[in-house]
Amino acid sequence: TAEIETHVSAFTEVGSLGQPEERIFQKLRAAVRRASQVHKLLRIVIKPKFK
Repeated sequence: TAEIETHVSAFTEVGSLGQPEERIFQKLRAAVRRASQVHKLLRIVIKPKFK
């Protein structure tokens, strides 16, 4: 999605400032993991209300 692309470009900019790429990818993976966990929780919370 566009949202993820924005995050990636932001991390790339940080990388060009001299931060090791390894740490940037770790942060990105952690952010994606958090986002998917939140998404799962939202689905669990929202689904029963619509049934």
